[in-house]
Amino acid sequence: MSRSSKAYDKGFRAKYGTEPPKGKGNCFKVSLETASRLLATEPGSGVFVVHGEPIGTGGEAEGVRYPHAWVETEVGGGNSGRFVVVDVSNGGSFLVDRQLYYAVGNIVADDVRRYTVDEALSLALKNGHFGPWEA
Repeated sequence: MSRSSKAYDKGFRAKYGTEPPKGKGNCFKVSLETASRLLATEPGSGVFVVHGEPIGTGGEAEGVRYPHAWVETEVGGGNSGRFVVVDVSNGGSFLVDRQLYYAVGNIVADDVRRYTVDEALSLALKNGHFGPWEA
């Protein structure tokens, strides 16, 4: 585990009083891949890799806050301020309004980290993993 993921884990423990779940999901990797593809098809668009901590709504994650990654992209033209979430982790295919996604996952908007594709690629190379990265 890289130094930055250890720091992230320490911060998660301090904030929530529990160890971050260590799932077998692929969200951090596929979010970066998906954001890269979206940006390639829509250069100059607002595409972000986002890391946050929703509360699970089903299965083993139900009721558990866990580290997660997804893509946010602006819709309706440049600077519209309207974003949708693209979440294709673990074979899923979700496209939903950001406000709804945050409401369902009980995601605190101030606690998410948004990265441009270039920032996320740089951090992945620097840290040797797809995330989460320390603040």
